[in-house]
Amino acid sequence: MNANYKCDVIMKGHIIKINGKDHLEFDKFNISIGSGGNYFHFGNLFQQDPIIGKATHDVINDNTDLFVNEIRPAVENSLAEIFTNVANIITKSFTYDELFPES
Repeated sequence: MNANYKCDVIMKGHIIKINGKDHLEFDKFNISIGSGGNYFHFGNLFQQDPIIGKATHDVINDNTDLFVNEIRPAVENSLAEIFTNVANIITKSFTYDELFPES
């Protein structure tokens, strides 16, 4: 697959107390993925019949926007959950003051 993707992420959070100390906790990230110029290549697809293989490639690549738009919400949601969880694991390891010292 060849593609050109752009991803915008909005990160919002709030302070929580852990053992009496302030820590940063992120709300679920808002991820928006944009794409352009998608091209899919499936190696050895219908290798017994090259005509069907080429026809399948053509149908898929003539409709990549439909395919990508169909799966985009699920991909954005999954990435948002994963990235939010990873970010919270990292930020909860440090106090808010350690992450954002005043000077």
